[in-house]
Amino acid sequence: MFLNPFPFLINSRVPGSHGDQTRVDAVCTYSKEPSAAPLDRVGLYHQVSNKTSGITQLGPYSLHKDSLYVNGYNEQPVLTTPTQPPTTTAAALERFTINFTITNLPYTSDLENPDSAKFNATQRVMNTLLDKLLKESSIGPDFHGCETTAFRYGDQTRVDAVCTYSKEPTAAPLDRVGLYHQVSNKTSGITQLGPYSLHKDSLYVNGDRPPTQPPTTTAAALERFTINFTITNLPYTSDLENPDSAKFNATQRVMNTLLDKLLKESSIGPDFHGCETTAFSDPHHFMHTDLPVVMAHDLKHAMTFQAAYS
Repeated sequence: MFLNPFPFLINSRVPGSHGDQTRVDAVCTYSKEPSAAPLDRVGLYHQVSNKTSGITQLGPYSLHKDSLYVNGYNEQPVLTTPTQPPTTTAAALERFTINFTITNLPYTSDLENPDSAKFNATQRVMNTLLDKLLKESSIGPDFHGCETTAFRYGDQTRVDAVCTYSKEPTAAPLDRVGLYHQVSNKTSGITQLGPYSLHKDSLYVNGDRPPTQPPTTTAAALERFTINFTITNLPYTSDLENPDSAKFNATQRVMNTLLDKLLKESSIGPDFHGCETTAFSDPHHFMHTDLPVVMAHDLKHAMTFQAAYS
């Protein structure tokens, strides 16, 4: 087995008195296609922050608002001078195109006429199919909808659609290659969309179609990342340190369920496998302590996880 280790550092500096709070460490797993970009830990940090009301609440648990780390990434509050009124930059609506060819929908002239009954009926079906497909993709949480704009003449019927999603100002541009592969996977290799048969070489996402390569047996790899935070309304007790104790196991089950629900609704939701809470600890022991963590992965096996506490 070939292991490719990549080290990173988790720096936990959590204020709080001894025993009144509990630090949570969890390891989460998702499938990553070989061609996909690395985990966007900054973007995921902000999604977790938003879904926990600014890092304050996870289910019944109150969180320390400065305690969240996602794969070692943390944002501390920045002191600002009120020299000017704060600006509120909202997420912008971004558009992208999807084009493909249907092989079992014969082209007729009324498909060219937006006022025809056939155009409108086919458009409604197409919009519904595309919306369902893209809501289950990585852009699902920010996806608004697709509008089929044209059916074009050819040996078969060409479909043009424009789709819209919300993009935060700090977010990366649309990963059109990654989205292409997701659409391909969800249409059985660009062969089937609902009742429609597709031409397997006809898909374009925002004008992009990756070059055709010989088929390989490289499967999606299981990738892991860490999530750490501090609970302020769960007093730390020694039995939370013992994986065999009833309290550890009960709290672990609740925590795994809460994290799974949260991350299934994030941008990695379609590829998300699950979270495992690995430890509860006293944050007092982590003040000004660096935790070097080594992650190792293999394409055929789930990754191993080792943590050395200094």
